[in-house]
Amino acid sequence: MRLIIVTCPECGENGRHVHASYVDLLDEVPEEDKPDEWSRMPLDERLLDAVKRGLVDLRFS
Repeated sequence: MRLIIVTCPECGENGRHVHASYVDLLDEVPEEDKPDEWSRMPLDERLLDAVKRGLVDLRFS
């Protein structure tokens, strides 16, 4: 399971939560490959960005 989508009982908004094993993969992305806004991006956006750019491979995770 890569992402869990949860609805907040207070505001009704959906949030995506990234499994810890994928957070570890994101930590392995080289600094020079991270966009300038990387540290401000939510984890789910970092994961999607890294996958789109071929920086992480989720097929065997």
